Amino acid sequence: MPGCTENLVNDAAPVLSFVVPYYNVGASLLRRCLDSLAGQGIRRSDYEVIVVDDGSDGFPHSVLADFPGQVTYIRREHAGPGAARNAGIDAARGEYVQFVDADDYLYADAVACYLPMLLAKDYDVVSFSFKPVGAEAPVGHVKTMGVKVADYASGADFMRRHNLSGCPWLYAFRRAVADIHGVRFTPGIYHEDEEFNTRLYLYAGRTCQLSLPVYAYCQRAGSITTKRDRAHVEKRLSDFKAVTRRLSDLRAADTALNAVQVEALGRKVNFLVCDYLINLFRLRTAWPRVKSEIASLRQQGLWPLAREHYSLSYVVFRWLAESEAGIWLLARAERIRKRLH
Repeated sequence: MPGCTENLVNDAAPVLSFVVPYYNVGASLLRRCLDSLAGQGIRRSDYEVIVVDDGSDGFPHSVLADFPGQVTYIRREHAGPGAARNAGIDAARGEYVQFVDADDYLYADAVACYLPMLLAKDYDVVSFSFKPVGAEAPVGHVKTMGVKVADYASGADFMRRHNLSGCPWLYAFRRAVADIHGVRFTPGIYHEDEEFNTRLYLYAGRTCQLSLPVYAYCQRAGSITTKRDRAHVEKRLSDFKAVTRRLSDLRAADTALNAVQVEALGRKVNFLVCDYLINLFRLRTAWPRVKSEIASLRQQGLWPLAREHYSLSYVVFRWLAESEAGIWLLARAERIRKRLH
């Protein structure tokens, strides 16, 4: 039934909560995911697993039976991955939260590599790298040799220096940061992870980035990231622009932001505008619409791009985007690049 919760774990508060949103991925992939979480080389009392069933068609309860007393199961009406992750955050008891999609997995013993560092240095966020894998790939072991560690005074400090990934499963975060600042996913939209990640990092304190490959990402045919029908594409574009506008508006709405946070948010918004245009180019959007979209961005205060030197690619893009001829060249270059790949 919608909203049904079955809590099978003990009452002791764990250190880390794994939140696993599930929607029609199948029993074998879910079992692989849960097997990987059980093989992280940390004490059972240090973590919990929360599986959020997003109204799937016939959830494989037999898989959970293979993990007695180890999984909290929540079922809710279908509302998308953002709403499922929100339910997981709300149910989590751990000091930290890490998202793991049900068709993906973590490399064995990966958490045992980063958790002691997370606790000893009191980070709000620790991020890591990933590797793409196939649907049939077995869970492998993480390679810890030569891992590099980059330390930042805050999430905003990281974000003003680097392009922040939109993937919500590339880090573990202190749950209190999300709770105190009301950071949750916007339900029912695409690119909800771009908004969530940006707001979380914006308010996070000390942050760490590891070169450690913790996460194994499985891209399946038929997943929401691979849909290409026109209605789906148009909604993705509309949602992307709406997320960019809300993040831009946040700079003015939150008067408590410091200079580093404002700079970080500005960088993120400018790169999102670049990405939005690149997506239009990739779709071979007609020139009149491209001009109309740029006019709309200007009307919303998102155009022209800021005259910053974030990176060489950004400077070149910004310089070209200052004229119609340059925008046309960017569009042609993106279409050629797409054909070559």
